[in-house]
Amino acid sequence: MIGFFRRSRSVGTGPEAHLWPVLALLVLMAVVPSACVLWFLSRAVGNERLAVRQRLVEVYRRQLSPAPELARQWWEDVRLRLTAEQSLPPAEVFGRLIEQPPLGAAVVLDAQGQPVYPQASTGFDDETSQGSPWDEVEQLKRHDGDLQAVLRMYKEMGDRMSASTSVAQARLSQARCLLRLYRPAEAIRLILDEIDRSPMRKTADSHGRLLAPNALLLGLEAAEPGSKESSVLLDRLLAWVDYRAVPAMPSQQRRFLLAELVARTNQPGLTRSLAAEQLAEHYLSIRRPTEGDGPSPSGVEGVWQITSDDHRVVGLIRQGRLTAELVAWLNQRLGLDETVLELLPPGTSPDPEALAWVAMQDALPGWQLALRIEGVSPFAAAEHRQEVVLIWAGILALTAIGAATAAAGYALQRQVRLARLKNDLIANVSHELKTPLAGMRVLIDTLVDGRCRNERQATEYLGLIARENTRLCRLIDNFLAFSRMERNKQAFVMEPVAVADVIDAAAQSVHERVEAAGGELTVEVDENLPAVTGDKDALTTAVLNLLDNALKYSGQDKRIHVRAMDLGLDVGIEVSDHGIGIPPRAQRRIFERFYQVDQRLSRSAGGCGLGLSVVRFIMTAHGGTVEMRSIEGKGSTFLLRLPKKNMMDPGQG
Repeated sequence: MIGFFRRSRSVGTGPEAHLWPVLALLVLMAVVPSACVLWFLSRAVGNERLAVRQRLVEVYRRQLSPAPELARQWWEDVRLRLTAEQSLPPAEVFGRLIEQPPLGAAVVLDAQGQPVYPQASTGFDDETSQGSPWDEVEQLKRHDGDLQAVLRMYKEMGDRMSASTSVAQARLSQARCLLRLYRPAEAIRLILDEIDRSPMRKTADSHGRLLAPNALLLGLEAAEPGSKESSVLLDRLLAWVDYRAVPAMPSQQRRFLLAELVARTNQPGLTRSLAAEQLAEHYLSIRRPTEGDGPSPSGVEGVWQITSDDHRVVGLIRQGRLTAELVAWLNQRLGLDETVLELLPPGTSPDPEALAWVAMQDALPGWQLALRIEGVSPFAAAEHRQEVVLIWAGILALTAIGAATAAAGYALQRQVRLARLKNDLIANVSHELKTPLAGMRVLIDTLVDGRCRNERQATEYLGLIARENTRLCRLIDNFLAFSRMERNKQAFVMEPVAVADVIDAAAQSVHERVEAAGGELTVEVDENLPAVTGDKDALTTAVLNLLDNALKYSGQDKRIHVRAMDLGLDVGIEVSDHGIGIPPRAQRRIFERFYQVDQRLSRSAGGCGLGLSVVRFIMTAHGGTVEMRSIEGKGSTFLLRLPKKNMMDPGQG
């Protein structure tokens, strides 16, 4: 099309002169539908994305709708765990509950709703309180300062007392005196042998604190870190802070011991127990009544509470642990792959990327559960599939428009070319026929009027008339061949033909003209050359056209050589000259109809540019080819290749 437009621009008259409005309309007819298709395609892609997103959102909303009911079931499971542990001692109930996620702490209540574990803080310190029997020793210790005497008095008191509590207190005071006297080994031995063994294991001070754990902590502080005694003391102290230990120690004493142990060890269980004890203590200090049977804020920031069915146990859950455990549980039950669930507290707006959300209702009043996509969005695959369908539909539509436009342009180009060929044909026919006819008329008028000087001149004029008549016949034959080519009506009579006969017939037709021009025509035919199947007259016309061109474009050196040879599968007819040659840029177009390398030379030599196109047409019809080699200024060689075994049936056109 570009080449056609370029050729059309170079024409100012004729059929092409009015092409620009048609071409502009053709381009407009292609551009407008294409723009409409692209616009509709972009809108369709956008609408399809919205539609796909809406469909997926609806699917996710339906999958997310059971979440509030599932959350209530999760809370019921937590409540059942609170109720199931009540047959155990309060401290052991506490210990078991804090080991079960998501509970962070618990409070065990009595029938009146008062806490039995952990107990409310009493406000006493951790120093061992002494009763009146110890006043004398205390006075001596303060005024006399003789620790050896005090040590003996504590030992004598422990030996003569019968009550286990008094004995345990005397032994504990005796161990403290040993530590003040820098005798830690004796103090540790006393603690391990006397205090931390039955029956003194159950002894407590006036505030209910067990004496044995305090004595073990005293020995642990005095023992060398990493020593055997330190390990033994630590193991026994860990057994005391276990919630299953008997007797159970008060919660305040356990918190104190846990804090000391956490500072000395890195055991996660101790850290969890201390955090649970501290959370429960904080809750009891600002305790808020539960609201109904469902979960509710506990009064401690970031902590929720839920009670057992009989309201004897209150479970405390930190909000971070609550959301993590509940979301994991919901994800498992809902079976949502490649998604992220988020619990949003009251006043928090869902993420713009969230696809769906649902209110948690009674499970978490005021909260919402939001769902968003993690990683590659499922929309991408669905949208990609729809976009591919739409894009391919658009491509097909644009291709159809382009093909229709190209077909219309090609048809228009063909019509213009046909019109131009017809105009060229008429002009060439008129000119080529007019020239010989005008020459013959002048010669005939001279002969008719009797103006010839002698008989020799009359014979010369008759010879000129004969040559012009031959030229006229050849032109007419080429025009008729061109007409048959255009209408595809050329019929060939296929029969065995001797190549030598074809060359002889063509050579005889041009022999006189070559001699008259002072040239030389040589013919060379290989011996035993096989016959070919073809139309003798058509093949003679092809060779004759090559000889005619060689004669016209040979310049001063009119040596023409014709050779027939065996080329293996083909028989070749080669016509060579020593003429002006053909420029390289024109060699690819010389077989086009009406194409002439040099219009001025063609006019002076005669011809209309049909000869080589007729040659190629004849060779194609015979299943052969025509090849050309030319060097500008040195001549040209044309080679006709005819197959030895032509498969065409006689009479096939």
